[in-house]
Amino acid sequence: MKIVFIVFILIQLSCGSQKPLQNNSAGTCDTEANVLDYTGLDGCRFLLELKDGTRLIPVELDDNTFLFSENQVIKIKYNLMKDVVTACLTSAVPVNITCIQEVKPGTKSGQEFLKRDCIDTETPLSLSWLNKSIIQNKVSEVKKGYINTTPYYILEGNAYRRVYTCKGDLVCEYETKTKSSCQAKFESLKDFKSIWAQK
Repeated sequence: MKIVFIVFILIQLSCGSQKPLQNNSAGTCDTEANVLDYTGLDGCRFLLELKDGTRLIPVELDDNTFLFSENQVIKIKYNLMKDVVTACLTSAVPVNITCIQEVKPGTKSGQEFLKRDCIDTETPLSLSWLNKSIIQNKVSEVKKGYINTTPYYILEGNAYRRVYTCKGDLVCEYETKTKSSCQAKFESLKDFKSIWAQK
């Protein structure tokens, strides 16, 4: 009788505990998700909602021929991208999709996975993700420079500098008065200049 009671308690405890979001690197396409089309929201494209309500945003997709559709049911294998910050203003977690299969077709015609374009601009306020970053981080100046032919944007605030790719991904940030590996990497950008400053 005591053994049955202990087993019952253990089952109750295991059912009641919530598992944190983890790297789903084991298995092949074993996580089910529902596709949500967020194309109209700046910096977003498709979000993948898991059964527990967690939302993922694909940043990299191994199968670029896969077609996504609103309300499509899929199975995926993914890796968390912990050092990536996207311009999509949601709580969705950035992931690399290494395996994907359709379980049920969506309600719209399928669309290819598209990464955000790399945009080289001299007018940062005209670029929606950059404009929002300027406002949210109380930026006083935006500078631009190049690594080879790829532009990078450095946003300067009161105490911090933030480095963004031309697609809107945060590369790194550092305090203006301290030396860092981030600063060392980006202080030698080619054609480095200011393209906007707070008046």
